[in-house]
Amino acid sequence: MNENEADKTSAVGGVADLKDGEVLLPAFVERRRTGLFVDPLAAGEPGFLTFVERVFTAAARFADLDYTTFQALLYGQAEMKCGPVRLAAGVVPFPPERQALYHAVKISPDKSKAEYLFEPVAIEIEETVPLFGPPADDGSAEIIGEEVRKRLEPTRLDFDEFVAALWEKGVRYGIAEDRVREAIQGSQAIRLEIARAPASTAAPRAN
Repeated sequence: MNENEADKTSAVGGVADLKDGEVLLPAFVERRRTGLFVDPLAAGEPGFLTFVERVFTAAARFADLDYTTFQALLYGQAEMKCGPVRLAAGVVPFPPERQALYHAVKISPDKSKAEYLFEPVAIEIEETVPLFGPPADDGSAEIIGEEVRKRLEPTRLDFDEFVAALWEKGVRYGIAEDRVREAIQGSQAIRLEIARAPASTAAPRAN
């Protein structure tokens, strides 16, 4: 488990106690012990797009996202089984310090493809350390205060975060999942084409 996966606090709230940073699940999304399941009848409908927008604009993201299912639900391009389909393990916070790890993406003029520069990343960590006074005769020193120090700690990007971050940057279709996951695990800086939209791609239907 990556350090950024350690905090799995749910960002799904109830209608009576919805807090900042939480989202309310629509009727076509069912929360089960094994994850979030979506009624396939929602595929390609504006309601599902609205739900996704609600998640990503609430400083949240999907955890353990099934990207193939996510795309099929967004664009209704694939036949889906009759019963609810599993979309993700849940919705979790996407804190600002993690969002800051994802920089701009290069989108072609015709918006048909996107490139991303993968490179080593580090996250700023704050820690409180004690301040000691002058040493006594026996060598001991009294704590007279404390201060907050910052340091950079190496970390990795995360595919689920990548989907959320690039959505906000305008990349909403066709991420090459295997290529992105491989680049995330690598340690070298590399620029890759990470998404391509075929000419036949249809946007989610509007009312």
